[in-house]
Amino acid sequence: MAITPEYPSWLIHLTVYLIAINPATKYALSLNPVNINMELYLYTRFPSLITHHRAVRIIGRTITSSLCLLIAMTWPGFHRMMGLLGSAFAFTVSAVFPIMCYLKLFGVQELNGWEKIGFYTLIVFCGICGMLGTVWSFLP
Repeated sequence: MAITPEYPSWLIHLTVYLIAINPATKYALSLNPVNINMELYLYTRFPSLITHHRAVRIIGRTITSSLCLLIAMTWPGFHRMMGLLGSAFAFTVSAVFPIMCYLKLFGVQELNGWEKIGFYTLIVFCGICGMLGTVWSFLP
C-alpha cells in the first residue's frame, strides 16, 4: 500500500499509525489483569496502602512494565514467547472462545444446519491458525 501511488498519502500515514498503535494497546490489555491482581494482593496484605491508591497504581504499573522491558532485553527468546501469546492465545481468546460461548448461550438446537457447520468450521479454522502460528513462532 505504501508503494502504490494511487493511494492518498494521508491514508498511508493513518495505516502506519494504526499498525504502530496496535501492539501498545495489546500490551496494556495483557498487563491489566496482572496489575489488578498485584494491587489486590498488596491491599489485602497491607490495608494501609488503600489510602495511597493512586501512588500504588502508578508505582506498581511502572514496576510491572519495567520488569517486562527488562525481561525482553535480557532474554534472547522473548520474541518467541510473545509469538506464542500472539498466535495461540489471541486466536483462542478472540475467536474460539466467543464462538463457543455463543453456541453455549443460544444452544445448538436453535441453529440450523448451515449455521452449525459455519460455527464449527470457524472453530476448527481458528484452531488450525493458532497452532500454525504457534509452530511458526518457534521455527528458527
